[in-house]
Amino acid sequence: MLCGAAVWVLVFVAAVPVLLERGPTVRDPGWLYSAPGTPPRVTSVAPHGAAAGRLEAGDRILSIDGETRYRGLYGPDWQIWRYPPGAVYHVRLLRRGEIHDVELRIGARSSSRPYWPVVWSFLFGSVTFAGVAWLIGWQRPDMATARLGWMASQLTAFVYIGLALEVSQTNGWHPGALLETLRLIGDWHLWLTWWFVAEFPYPPPPGRFRRSVRIGLAAFCAIAWAMGVVFELPILGVPSWGTLLPAWWMSAAHGAETSFRAAIGLAVAAVLIHNYRAIRDPGARRRLEIVGGAIAFGIGAIAVAEVVSWAQHRDMPILANLATL
Repeated sequence: MLCGAAVWVLVFVAAVPVLLERGPTVRDPGWLYSAPGTPPRVTSVAPHGAAAGRLEAGDRILSIDGETRYRGLYGPDWQIWRYPPGAVYHVRLLRRGEIHDVELRIGARSSSRPYWPVVWSFLFGSVTFAGVAWLIGWQRPDMATARLGWMASQLTAFVYIGLALEVSQTNGWHPGALLETLRLIGDWHLWLTWWFVAEFPYPPPPGRFRRSVRIGLAAFCAIAWAMGVVFELPILGVPSWGTLLPAWWMSAAHGAETSFRAAIGLAVAAVLIHNYRAIRDPGARRRLEIVGGAIAFGIGAIAVAEVVSWAQHRDMPILANLATL
């Protein structure tokens, strides 16, 4: 418990300077290109962006700073994503049968979306979950349910730091090794949260079916985590590792993650209903109602945010495009 708290403090301290440095600044190359897996070709240029007047829709990108190996998931976005605002890069392109060399600069502008309120709310959430983990683990370390709650809360505290860092990624910044590492624990935090809900507050002894479901979800979680590790390694390691992955890998990884999260959601709903029907103690039922209501509120808020993003056409496919939306 002390070790987990110490690691959380170190991660928190490492994340705050990154967030302060980036601030509400949008890193904007100002152009988009064709889907990964195909020869990169400019599809659009922002009228008043950093590439306006230098690139045209239909230009085929031959190289950027001498790099020509664009295949699989590795494209121009992976290459220049690490370039900070103001950085200049050299582009060689083919336009109507003629080769042109142009110099482009990574643009920067103020974000039209709220930055600090969202960032500080995520950091506050991280502090809250870290405090919950400490209280649960400190008060009842002898209870299996308390240990599950401590682990779930501790991992959730890390996840919330990652959510704060993701705000800067939606503004076009490279996620960095810290964020990518934090993402790897996301599936485990969901799984431990489900297990904590399944044990809370006084569940009857699990039968064969429930044990089978737990084993199945544990295996599913391990598979999803392994896929996440493979998918994130090109960003954590050498960017050119992305050339080893096929273009469809991004969609497959996203589909696996979506399926995993849906299974976790169904499992949480199932165990809440199962325990609520089996328990007769009014106090225990009340606690389950509070847990169920909190989960429903959180899911509802996420659903509303997803609908708003969909209505505004802001799905934020960071790896698919160069420019921010």
